[in-house]
Amino acid sequence: MVREENLVTSSEMSASTLSVPPVPNKKASVTVVILVVVNMLNYMDRFTIAGIPLNVQRFYHINDEQMGLLQTMFFVSYTLLSPVAGYFGDRWHRKYIMVIGLLLWICVTLCSSFVPSNLFNVFLVTRCLVGVGEASYSTIAPTIISDLYVGDERVKMLGFFYFAVPIGSGCGYVLGWAVTLLTNQWQWSLRITPILGVFCVILLVYFHRDPPRGQAEGAARMQTTSWLADLRSLMLNPAFLLVSGGFTCSTFILGALTWFGVQLIQLGLNATYDDANAWKAYNVPLIFGCCLFIAGIVGVLLGAYLSRFFRPRYPTADPVICGAAHFFCAPLLLSVLVAPSVNFFLCVVFVFLVQVLLCISWALVSDMTMVSGSVIVSHLAVYFSSLFVV
Repeated sequence: MVREENLVTSSEMSASTLSVPPVPNKKASVTVVILVVVNMLNYMDRFTIAGIPLNVQRFYHINDEQMGLLQTMFFVSYTLLSPVAGYFGDRWHRKYIMVIGLLLWICVTLCSSFVPSNLFNVFLVTRCLVGVGEASYSTIAPTIISDLYVGDERVKMLGFFYFAVPIGSGCGYVLGWAVTLLTNQWQWSLRITPILGVFCVILLVYFHRDPPRGQAEGAARMQTTSWLADLRSLMLNPAFLLVSGGFTCSTFILGALTWFGVQLIQLGLNATYDDANAWKAYNVPLIFGCCLFIAGIVGVLLGAYLSRFFRPRYPTADPVICGAAHFFCAPLLLSVLVAPSVNFFLCVVFVFLVQVLLCISWALVSDMTMVSGSVIVSHLAVYFSSLFVV
């Protein structure tokens, strides 16, 4: 980690933010667009398989438990590698870390599409290593945006960055479903994203420029400190601990819904009509993916709008907005679990509302913690981000 030689207090940092805001320019906009595209691709690949669960199960002759293990193994690698990426992200060139991680991800994803039906364990390992790409990228990209913008402009750009989560996830469902339908081989859906990944690597190499760490906050000179000092600083930060705990619960819900949602609805429809192929009449992956796509955009926009409206009047509005959204989400989530066996379109409405409410907090949580001077300063940003996403 790096530490400022002259300690900058929260109030000083806020004053600096207000008095000397960085001027957004064309290079900063290009950087944000590149980061959004790569983030979208990461989520597209993560949820491609979630859109075709029954095809994967039939090919490898696996049960629901083994199907869920694919996502569990991804999170294992993601959890282990995120702090490593965060550690080096505070000490090394962030651009190189992202490029190396994406190249490894491209190779692993492409290899996973050629694993034969009798080697499910090998397929499991390759999908586990997919976490390399997202761990090396998602921990670093938000900190780069935080070094380019401040204030409402920062919230807006983070909201734009997190558009990639629902858009990429929704496109992943649609991609998996459409490519499988066209080629009659679900493996081809895993070969599309590596091709797009090469394009993203080229964009990062030739067009992305790392901003100086702490540029937006007017940070002072920095010096290296130990990993334990980094960890201790974060663990003694109550805002970090509380917001991380709340956001962990939120992402657990959203992750479970997006991974098992399609299969839940398919099984509900099959049970209702007593027909193992009843779900095919509803194009469940396509509708679910479009629902996630639109709901995510609405949720992120709504969260950013509510923050910009209430925060000038109530400085503590952001955590209240996030808490209220999750409070109203709880009964709707319960409805999602029972709706598939009652009415398909009613279930879609509930899924849409749940996803809108869960996505409200994405940009707000990042701004409250990682990029707010009141919680954490710039020299800890990447390491904080790595622990936060774990």
